[in-house]
Amino acid sequence: MLELNNISFQYYTGSFSVEAELVARKSELTVIVGPNGAGKSTILKLAAGLLKPSAGKIFLEAKKLSVMSRKEIASKLAYIPSETNSVFEFTGREIVEMGRYARKAPFEPMNESDQRAIENALAMVDASELENRDFRNLSSGERQRIMLARAIAQEANWLLFDEPTVHLDIKHQIEFFKLLKKFAVSENKGLIVVTHEISIASIFADSVAVVSNGRVIRSGSREILFDKKLLFEIFGVNFEFINIHGNKVLFPQAGI
Repeated sequence: MLELNNISFQYYTGSFSVEAELVARKSELTVIVGPNGAGKSTILKLAAGLLKPSAGKIFLEAKKLSVMSRKEIASKLAYIPSETNSVFEFTGREIVEMGRYARKAPFEPMNESDQRAIENALAMVDASELENRDFRNLSSGERQRIMLARAIAQEANWLLFDEPTVHLDIKHQIEFFKLLKKFAVSENKGLIVVTHEISIASIFADSVAVVSNGRVIRSGSREILFDKKLLFEIFGVNFEFINIHGNKVLFPQAGI
């Protein structure tokens, strides 16, 4: 498991603080939802070890994150930011290769095993045709597939995504979440995703953490997302849900 226990964090300006309790498990897609500025990305960075809490403990597979080196963390956990750009002329394959560095000694060359891991990762996300293209010229959806391939090539047990579908149209949002869900189950990986896509989260999430004003208000199964009163308190919008083939799906009331 990946656990955040009684975590507190405050930026040095004192302008924003976070309090978090969160448990994520392998073979599950855990989704963090909440309005803009709620602290979702901060919580994800704490879970990834990119920020250090002022109080509380974070455990990655029963080991304190605070005593782990960056290389050890990188061998177990991959963090994928919402925006990934490059000023250099890297190909898609070269971006994916970077995922192998967590498992290599400094200046150690890529070997046959690394190449197989890279090729398998590209194939797994249906991105083999992108390997020789300039990463800068790829669409947002293509970039996200390459970044997912890089995380897969890293062979980490945990993948943490910050708003991975923010620039994708609805079709590609659904396809990307389908891919994440399939990957979590088939490869026994733990995935944590920050997203604004409440309706999509209600379809694909196994567990959910609802964040507001820097605090995890509720966490547990995806059934939390069907608490209309809670959603209105957090988002200020009324939601309805319908059953589609036995699955409940959320829809916001537009008030038109």
